[in-house]
Amino acid sequence: MNFYIKKNSTLPVLKYEITKDIINEYSLTHEMIMGCAVTFSMINKENNSFVIANKPGDIVINEDGQNIMNQGKYLLCYKFSELDTKKTGYYHGEFKVDFIYPENCGKLTLPNNENINIFITDSITKTTLV
Repeated sequence: MNFYIKKNSTLPVLKYEITKDIINEYSLTHEMIMGCAVTFSMINKENNSFVIANKPGDIVINEDGQNIMNQGKYLLCYKFSELDTKKTGYYHGEFKVDFIYPENCGKLTLPNNENINIFITDSITKTTLV
């Protein structure tokens, strides 16, 4: 998965879909997914140093608010800050999902068999709101 954002930008929001395959592979339930904590981390691939380490992320049920679990479209989301995107470069990102549902505690790192390749590209403008 490739994700592009401009230097000093906060949008677009990074989204990673929890597919039906992931739900089935890990026997995830709606209660487990809605009762979890999500964090996001990102490393600089040039020197393997953390730029973002376990900052809070979100989980969303589809943009239009429908419960579409049967289609497997829960989204893990992270909104970048200007500090997160202050340096151009190539990065890898991942989500950590901590399930805190009493009967099913555990951790899951996503994606589990690929990378989220994040490219922060140069921008010719920078604005400051007054």
